[in-house]
Amino acid sequence: MFGQGVGRNKALGMWGGLGAAGATVGLITGGLLTGHAGWDCIFFLNVPIGSHPWHSRRGWSPGGAYQARRRYDPLGALTATGGRMLLVHAMSTAPQDGWSSPKTIGTLATAGVLLVAFVVVERRAEAPLLPLRMLRNRAVASANLAGLLLGGSFFAFIFIGTFSMQQALGHPALRTGLTWLATPLSSVALAGLAQVLVTRIGAGPVMAAGMATIVGGTRWATQVPVRGTFWADLAAGLILACAGTAFAFISISVARLIGVGEATLASPRTWTTRPRSRRRGDIERGDQPRRQRR
Repeated sequence: MFGQGVGRNKALGMWGGLGAAGATVGLITGGLLTGHAGWDCIFFLNVPIGSHPWHSRRGWSPGGAYQARRRYDPLGALTATGGRMLLVHAMSTAPQDGWSSPKTIGTLATAGVLLVAFVVVERRAEAPLLPLRMLRNRAVASANLAGLLLGGSFFAFIFIGTFSMQQALGHPALRTGLTWLATPLSSVALAGLAQVLVTRIGAGPVMAAGMATIVGGTRWATQVPVRGTFWADLAAGLILACAGTAFAFISISVARLIGVGEATLASPRTWTTRPRSRRRGDIERGDQPRRQRR
């Protein structure tokens, strides 16, 4: 839908800003539900939110090349989803069941078999869910690795921060949700700047700066005293981490699509029709390759 370059970068910047705005609403809603209705009620929110785009999907069917008949990879989806679900389940229950228990070992082994099967399926599928040849693109491979580190570190930061606010600082659920508003508000404010910087200097430097800022914010948060206060001890660390998240998320989103003809990894046209060579500066900025003169 959006070609590589300024248009796609702006779209991804808006997407990141809207995602942060949704997180703002989610934090407040989650605090209200947890404080007044119980924490398990938050899972029911997925039903109406997920059903709306499902029922309205027909109205979002774009034209052009997207109208072509699409092939799918159900076996790849099943093996990838099943393998990751079992892996997360095994790691979540291992502290209670024991890492050497038959249940944990069996679950981990099954998860490993499914993930290996996923790789085999993707190598043979006509329209793979995850074309393995995409990993030959250094920018895409690096961006996916950075995305893994970003997700793992930042969500762990949110979990530990929430636990610290409620257990150490004594904040109730709603106040904790309001405290986390610094996170999405910083991301909303900086999403536009992030996409501008990615367009001008490239995704790599912006990504590195964002990840370094997250490290600095996390390091700051580790120094919060037990009897500290939000504004005096915790606010600066949260704002730093959230600012870094905006820069890292937008740059990673752009870099993941470098060299991709369409904004999807499931389409075979993504990797069979891309140009063979590009100037390094154009690739880092996410620019379209210049057309050769006839």
